[in-house]
Amino acid sequence: MEKTKVTKFLLSIVAMAPILAPALATCPSNWTEYSGSCYRFVNQVQLKWLDAENECSKTGDGHLVSIGTQVENQWLHDWWVSMLAPLSGRQFEYIWTGFTDRDEEGTWVWSDGTNVTFINWGGEQPDNGGGNSDCGTMVTKQARTDGKWDDAKCFAKKAYMCEYAII
Repeated sequence: MEKTKVTKFLLSIVAMAPILAPALATCPSNWTEYSGSCYRFVNQVQLKWLDAENECSKTGDGHLVSIGTQVENQWLHDWWVSMLAPLSGRQFEYIWTGFTDRDEEGTWVWSDGTNVTFINWGGEQPDNGGGNSDCGTMVTKQARTDGKWDDAKCFAKKAYMCEYAII
């Protein structure tokens, strides 16, 4: 009789796992949680776009950040600027995002396969400046373009932002 109660109790815990798991999910200490995802700004080392994407994927299902709404874009920009506060210099004015048209010029996609639901190009962007500007960045420290996007040459080394879903 006691064994049946224990079995029922364990089965009820297993049944509740899908409901409880998202509520219990948290980001690792060097990541920041926002709206069902964990984010990490990496500025200790600057990488080429593909190298940054590969570094982000080392978290399992992580990628360079994909941005789906203006609210998310603003939060990411403000968070990034808060991370920059103790830093100085121009080296962090641009960070890699997962936006790219490497496979087909002019067809921009997110590296994680997320549908494109929001675009925030600045000014005349994307302009493919000088040719082969196939990787997306977010811009800050320029009053007229804060949080706007720019296309850049993928082989340039930049700071970057990773994201993975926790839901």
